[in-house]
Amino acid sequence: MPAVRGDEIRRRRQRLGLKLGEFSVVARVKYQTLANIESGCQQPSIEIVYRLAGALGAEAEELLVNAADAA
Repeated sequence: MPAVRGDEIRRRRQRLGLKLGEFSVVARVKYQTLANIESGCQQPSIEIVYRLAGALGAEAEELLVNAADAA
């Protein structure tokens, strides 16, 4: 099952010059949820993955890593 790459979300957000609070508003995701996703403490629903991707101007697949690839 694919997992979200929280570090990649953080890197892309920072590249856009957005603070976590600003990005949470743009992506329509609660601040604490977003902080947990970026730190790897929480895996988001597929709906949130698509929101994050849209807010980053990315494809959802770019934010995912397969468990087999991570091993």
